[in-house]
Amino acid sequence: MIFLGIVFSFLSIRKKGDPLISKLFKKLFNQFFAMGAIGLILVFLSYEQIFLLGSYVWYLLWLVGFIVWSGFLIYYLVKKIPQGREEREKKKRLQKYL
Repeated sequence: MIFLGIVFSFLSIRKKGDPLISKLFKKLFNQFFAMGAIGLILVFLSYEQIFLLGSYVWYLLWLVGFIVWSGFLIYYLVKKIPQGREEREKKKRLQKYL
């Protein structure tokens, strides 16, 4: 997951033409990097057999957090990006006459 986060970071740098897509890639970087780091910590704690922190309940909470965060990103992709593009087109049309 950390590797995917780094890939999304490079994609956000390369997609400077469309700021909405660049922002989406930055959000994806944050999600994958954070969840990857937390996942590595959970694996380490389980490997070391630490009683409370190495419990499998944390994996379930981690998975629920990942799914909820992904839901917010899907909402951003489906609702916010088209809305932002419409606003940008509207501004372009208005700027044409000024």
